[in-house]
Amino acid sequence: MAIDLEKDAPEAQELTNEKMTELSALAKTLKMQRDSIEEAEDLLKKMKVEERGLSEDKIPKLMTEIGLLKVVLKSGGEVSIKEDLKIHIGKKLPAVLKFVREKGDAGIIKTEVAILFGKGDDKKADQCFKQLDKKHENVSRSATVNSGTFKSMIKELVEQGVEVPFKELGIFEYRTTTIK
Repeated sequence: MAIDLEKDAPEAQELTNEKMTELSALAKTLKMQRDSIEEAEDLLKKMKVEERGLSEDKIPKLMTEIGLLKVVLKSGGEVSIKEDLKIHIGKKLPAVLKFVREKGDAGIIKTEVAILFGKGDDKKADQCFKQLDKKHENVSRSATVNSGTFKSMIKELVEQGVEVPFKELGIFEYRTTTIK
């Protein structure tokens, strides 16, 4: 639906210099706000990269060189290094599903079965909803694993001494700094 400003306006108002000046000022303010937001977002991105470099690289490396896992500061604060995992399942989903099933933890797999019906097939869909027809050609199945649940499973397996193929499953070990 197109909007015709001339036709849809209650009354055509004469544009005054005052109104045009106000409109121009508001547009300029909006442009400045958008520019400021973009600059702030760029700065925030840079700050996050720097924070990650300090937290996951520089501080853990230095503490490892010194031979410390934890330091209590004079102020009473505490700096420590924690081992953690990043999970990026994505394209590794088939390997993850296979691994989870082999380890007997298939209960963490979420499975969806869907049947696609064409236009006008509402009655057919209703019948199928009541009783799944195994002969239907358009049945699809998909399975997923929640990355947080998978991460917990992997941590438990590692603690039990089970060998886990991290790279094959999209798992990355990293160290991070905790400050309390």
